[in-house]
Parts: sequence; structure tokens; C-alpha cells
Amino acid sequence: MAAAEPEAAPPQEQQQQQQQQTFRITPKDVEAVQGDEVVMRCEIEHLAGWVQWTKDGFALGFGNEIAGFPRFSLNQNHSDGVYNLRITNTSYDDAAQYQCQVGPAHHNRPIRAQAKLTVLAPPKGYHDPKQLN
Repeated sequence: MAAAEPEAAPPQEQQQQQQQQTFRITPKDVEAVQGDEVVMRCEIEHLAGWVQWTKDGFALGFGNEIAGFPRFSLNQNHSDGVYNLRITNTSYDDAAQYQCQVGPAHHNRPIRAQAKLTVLAPPKGYHDPKQLN
């Protein structure tokens, strides 16, 4: 007796499997000099869930402005799946593990990607030209 071939998944299920949310661009580890601006990129294909960033496990929220972190902002374009975290005037307190998290939705599993921000001291004798005026 021949073994039965497995049945193909129904078309709707096949489409759901093909449309799983995935990262197009994941955040990368960054080294920045204190006072620099940093953009940590996060772009998602087939976005279905909510996106948020965390700093050392602390949720930064879902909005463009991040409460309690006035130098942080989320540059987002939902239709393009772009959720970049921008930090201006970096300080040593910003050095941490950051994670871009996408929640589950519509048969999509949650996904997450992390990157480390290291903040370095400016070179000895360095003067920021923006602060000379």
C-alpha cells in the first residue's frame, strides 16, 4: 500500500504562512561618542502587531514621543513598517541593550531583535563646534 501524501494546506492558511511578520532591517550594535545622535533602525515586513522598543527590558511605549525620555523619539511609518528609535545628545545613561519588539496578531508570532548602544567619551581636547557659539 502506498503512503498517502500529506494534504496541501488550505489557500488561506498558505497565505497566512507566507505573510508572517519578519524583520526587513534589524537594529545593529552602535558605538557613539557622548553628545552624538543615534538612530537604531527597525523595519518590519508584513507588519501585523504593535511595535515598541525596550531599554534594558523597560518598555519605552508605542508613541512617537517617549514619556520620561525627552531625547528619545520613535520615527515611525506604519504603512512602510518603519520604527526607528532616535536618541539625540547621547549620554552615558543611554548605554544599554535595546530591543525592537513586534507583538503577536492575526496568526503572527511575536518577533524581537536587539542591539547594544555603547556611549564613549569624546576624545581628549575635543570641543563640539555646536557649543562654541
